[in-house]
Amino acid sequence: METYNFKDKVYLEKCFNAEDAFNFIDKILDNYELPKNKNARIVLKPNLNNDINALAGNSTDLRVITSVIRALQKRGYYDITIADGPNCGIDHVGIDVFKRLRIDKIAEVFNVKYINLNKCEYEIVDLETGKAKIGKPVLDNELLINLPKVKTHIEVGMTICMKNFVGCYQALDKRNIHDSLVKNIVRMNEIKKPDLNIVDGLIAMEGNGPAAGTPKKLNLILIGKNSFTVDLLCTKLFGFDLDYVPYLKLALEKGHFDKEDLNYLENVTEITKLKRAKENIFAKIFLENFFIRLRYNKLVDPLFKKGPLPMFFTLLGVRQDRYDYNDDTIFRLYLREGSKSKKCEEFCPIGLKTPEDKKCINCLYCFMTDRNIKHNGNLGFLKGQMRRYGKYLRKL
Repeated sequence: METYNFKDKVYLEKCFNAEDAFNFIDKILDNYELPKNKNARIVLKPNLNNDINALAGNSTDLRVITSVIRALQKRGYYDITIADGPNCGIDHVGIDVFKRLRIDKIAEVFNVKYINLNKCEYEIVDLETGKAKIGKPVLDNELLINLPKVKTHIEVGMTICMKNFVGCYQALDKRNIHDSLVKNIVRMNEIKKPDLNIVDGLIAMEGNGPAAGTPKKLNLILIGKNSFTVDLLCTKLFGFDLDYVPYLKLALEKGHFDKEDLNYLENVTEITKLKRAKENIFAKIFLENFFIRLRYNKLVDPLFKKGPLPMFFTLLGVRQDRYDYNDDTIFRLYLREGSKSKKCEEFCPIGLKTPEDKKCINCLYCFMTDRNIKHNGNLGFLKGQMRRYGKYLRKL
């Protein structure tokens, strides 16, 4: 384990499976003051931006989510809610991200709740771009744990702890946030700070993130209290600088970093370089909110749901999300006759050693990484994800 001695310490550990993740998280939680009331409301805020499997580098890994739940339940906390608001595009077309990412199954197995922050009670707060609706569960709790994913980002360089809070805001308010994204990222983290950040760096996304990059296996988990500090550390660990991550540069200008922490950062050693997003002039033009708002006009909206127009913007690299309206109907995974696999043991979020175990939740992690694992049922939207990411997933 590596300890980074900022004013608010950050811990980093190599984790190779769900049990490693649990052991590390369970150990580090002893360093933080948790609610004295065992009935305290606890909210976990992962990155469930869209329906792309975590092993492709997009959403928060279920191995991290289940490890946090286990560590909390070990301590007697059971009022736990997984809460996020998927991006306004995928939510708008009615795709159930919680079902596709198996959050519903995790909630069932561990007897916890989950909630879509786009469709719950809210409070109105002031951002740089005006009033915005933030999901009430984010504000109304005794412990808020941020569970972001390590990803590069085509607009702001990197998205980890601070950027993950966009998902707390409802529907098209997410698009309004992009009117002044850099300032709003800092502002969101001034309005509400998580009590703890547990960062999923098991499979990161590099390149044209947050949804069109490529996965990179890091096998890392970071834990720290201060979102600003954790993100600052990650710039150095993953080969970036403040000029590449403009919201951190703004946070520095606004005095959110201790001078001693900045000095300490100079001695931090880089772990790896994540590939940066490529400049895309079409994305800069068409991601301006004039075009985004036009896209959600009642007359124009149907043209963007299906057909040649969304495909055109995908080819331009403007549209990262790829909507497939066909849910999967997988009901059984099994090993090809006479074959063996270690992928289930490595990737299973509930610690199974074989996909043939009756407790299997069909998360598809082992299936997506091992050709020896077969399925009964229809892959649905996952066919597209396998075409898009299969060559990377098989190498994990």
